[in-house]
Amino acid sequence: MATPFDTRQFVNECRDAASANDPVTATRAVVREAVRALASGVVTLPRLDSIHARRSGDMLLGHDRTLFEDGAATVTVVETEPGHYQPPHDHAMCAVIGVFEGGERNRFYRRTEGRARLATRRVVRPAEVIALRERTVHAISADAGEPCRALHVYLGPLSSRPRSLFHPESGIEEPYDFDTYLYYVRAA
Repeated sequence: MATPFDTRQFVNECRDAASANDPVTATRAVVREAVRALASGVVTLPRLDSIHARRSGDMLLGHDRTLFEDGAATVTVVETEPGHYQPPHDHAMCAVIGVFEGGERNRFYRRTEGRARLATRRVVRPAEVIALRERTVHAISADAGEPCRALHVYLGPLSSRPRSLFHPESGIEEPYDFDTYLYYVRAA
């Protein structure tokens, strides 16, 4: 029988990693270990309550739960439901993403002259980890019609950092606003 995922220990390890000499490498190692254990079923993390659901109109986008946030790190669990496409956005800080269930389809954009243009795509599978640079612009969706569950660790205070959002059709950059973000969500 699998044991419950120790979110408190994971948060503490992420906080320690965020203050390391090479915080991205240290955070990748912590996230990699966690998603490998979760993906293999050695530990389990219950699904998030619907109280944390994000909605755009009648479309359920997923569930996010911030486990911890301070000036050095923000630790979240992100559950992405199939059938939607998030608009391009940045985080204005480095981020580490590790998937433990389903697949997270990432679309990466090149930022030029106040616009985002699609550059490449990558699906992050269970037990895989990627790191995003501070100015990386991406958009995510669940892959192959299956829900995706992932750990997202941001190396800074995500809720208070000025960020950018990009119009999903024109690619024009604008200040990040959560209501606008929800408005821009499209069917995948």
